[in-house]
Amino acid sequence: MKGLLKKDWLHIRTSFIAMLPYFLFMIFMSAVSSYSRGKIAFIAVPGMAMFQSILPVVLMMDDVRTGYIRTAMTLPVSRREMVAEKYLLTLINSAVSGALFAAVTCAAALLGNNSAAQPLAGGILIAASCAISAAIIMPVVYIVSTEKIKLIFILAYVIFGGLYGAAGGVAAAFGYDLENMVISVGTSAVILAAALLLAAVSCLISQRIFKKRDI
Repeated sequence: MKGLLKKDWLHIRTSFIAMLPYFLFMIFMSAVSSYSRGKIAFIAVPGMAMFQSILPVVLMMDDVRTGYIRTAMTLPVSRREMVAEKYLLTLINSAVSGALFAAVTCAAALLGNNSAAQPLAGGILIAASCAISAAIIMPVVYIVSTEKIKLIFILAYVIFGGLYGAAGGVAAAFGYDLENMVISVGTSAVILAAALLLAAVSCLISQRIFKKRDI
């Protein structure tokens, strides 16, 4: 497992530099919002979920491109471990993303003489949304043929963009403003716990799918 994590981490370090401006922009927007009104920019939540959904797709595409999956079949690594490692790395990335957002936005809120409660709740919610996006997208990655994996990029943006748009439309219809919605730290923590449970169930599903898949 440790070797698998190291391999994928090295790939992330080299391949995701191009995505760094996007990540920094989301943090900057949320920091400015937290400084001025004590809340993160809500678009950061679905935005980071969409960003996160790319990670497992890129890692799987690299495994297919390099022929690593076939090579791994000759190593003392089970298919269950291969799938679990992808989930573990994705969840670690979700936690780091949420922690960075929380740290920066809470500091910005305090500098602006605002409460840090909403930025902290927002950071937890971002970690949860990243975990949820991975839980939804990864079984799809394992079930489709390798030739169709690239389509997951498009599907991820369509699905999560559509969900955000639909949520905004439904909320507006009932008189709610998602941008100004107040979410407590406790509520965000409950959502995060549910997201982790969903990720665990998703991992079991992906393991079953990958176990039956021809390599």
